[in-house]
Amino acid sequence: MKFLKLFFCVVFIISSIFLYINYKKTTDEKSYVYLKIRSTVISKIEFLKNTNLFKHILYLRGKNYIEDNFTDEIFKEKINILINEYILDKEEVFISQITLNYLKNELATNLNKVKDKETSYYKRLDETVKFNLSEPEKDFNIFKVEFENIRNYGILERSNKKKLIIFNQGHLGNSYNKKYFLEVKRYFKDNGFDFLTLNMLGRGFNFQGNVKFPNKSKNIQLNTYDHENIQYFLNKKYQIKKPLSLFLSGNYYLINHIINKNNYDEIIFFGVSAGGWYGLFLSPLIKEIDVTYVFNGNVPKYLMNFKDTKGDWEVAESEVYDRINYWTLYKMIYKNPENQKKKLYMIYNTKDKCCFRDPSASVMKKIEKKINNNRFNVKLYEREKFHGVDLNFLIKIFD
Repeated sequence: MKFLKLFFCVVFIISSIFLYINYKKTTDEKSYVYLKIRSTVISKIEFLKNTNLFKHILYLRGKNYIEDNFTDEIFKEKINILINEYILDKEEVFISQITLNYLKNELATNLNKVKDKETSYYKRLDETVKFNLSEPEKDFNIFKVEFENIRNYGILERSNKKKLIIFNQGHLGNSYNKKYFLEVKRYFKDNGFDFLTLNMLGRGFNFQGNVKFPNKSKNIQLNTYDHENIQYFLNKKYQIKKPLSLFLSGNYYLINHIINKNNYDEIIFFGVSAGGWYGLFLSPLIKEIDVTYVFNGNVPKYLMNFKDTKGDWEVAESEVYDRINYWTLYKMIYKNPENQKKKLYMIYNTKDKCCFRDPSASVMKKIEKKINNNRFNVKLYEREKFHGVDLNFLIKIFD
């Protein structure tokens, strides 16, 4: 018996050393045996991830969060935290109206700042920052909001109606370069909606290159395209304001500026990928938003254990989640005491090429059934190699 234990210990040690050495090698240097073992392990894991038993275990891990108590007092407490610490004060924010040519020139200037970077980096920016596929059409206005030396933009295309779609794109750049965006915009404008287009901080038409925002880093300037940099934000005059306020404040003030100038009867928020993450914060804060659609944009943190659900700094690592977790943000929408028409739709392509596909998507569907509230809805569909808004599926939801 002792000999067998010793034998297995030796085998385990040798195997571990073999795997570690091969793991450290370059792809071309890795041995066939190692690659075969790795391939087998990965395929087994991928198989197990999509079994009903595995999904049920994941569901059970989060079940207790679903049943947490939520009251009007908790809602008010969390809203106060967000307003006081995660939204910049009005005195720090300046909004103006600009032309499309002004915005294009700004983007060209900002791109020139990074021309000396590696070719692939500049090429990717050139493809995702400029208006390469389309531009705003006919009756439109462009608004610029400035704060802490940062600039964010919002483009409002008008139908002269009383309904508004707010479309927030994620990490992948300028919405006007996405075919699915153009399809969605055309459909809802034809159906009498004004259409407000927003991008993420530092991405798409919000790209700036290096920005001299107040910070505690050794770097004077930081790149807002790289969201890890935002954690260093610190304005000594407003020390209560947390780094995440740089993410939320621009689009928060742009949306409020638009809806305060227009008497809309219905306001719907669409958020794609991390653009949907914005909706989880902005919808509770802006009571006029009636319905929020998050397209492959979020799962609770305990489901962020897979390669496609890790999330950037703002999604997974900000200190805000120690005080307001995603379960609470969901409830601040579908249990919102200030607007009882509010609904939250979490929409997942179970075969999404980027983010929050299965098994996370199916687990969220089980969560919806457990919550059993018609203001919290999870919808699933399948579309290979796609990450965005599937208009045909969306129309079915609306119908």
